[in-house]
Amino acid sequence: MKHDPRLQRLLDVLPPPARRSYIWLAQPRAKWLRLPLGCVLIAAGLFGFLPILGFWMLPIGALLLGVDFPPIRRVTLRALGCVLIAAGLFGFLPILGFWMLPIGALLLGVDFPPIRRVTLRALGCVQRWWDARRSTTPR
Repeated sequence: MKHDPRLQRLLDVLPPPARRSYIWLAQPRAKWLRLPLGCVLIAAGLFGFLPILGFWMLPIGALLLGVDFPPIRRVTLRALGCVLIAAGLFGFLPILGFWMLPIGALLLGVDFPPIRRVTLRALGCVQRWWDARRSTTPR
């Protein structure tokens, strides 16, 4: 698996079991499972309006296929960043959340320097606030 900063940022925010699963599936020896699983997830994601299936299956299937076809991965990560930011703007709704904004900004920040600058400034402000809060809190 080649180093891809967009994918690495996405993997950093995933829960450990999901991260381990993707890393295992991205290994060359798992190609026999990765390609059919990616196709099945994309096909099932197209029927996301049905009760058991979901639209969340589309980007996961595309990321799995993107291991073997890098242009798919790049487009998927950009689209996922845009969707996360757009959904994060409606974070006051029950299913969505404001947590989507920083994850989308991290994904898009790799390709777009203005977004990267804003994200890094915001992270710096949060880090300074956190450090000040920890230094004033009694232990």
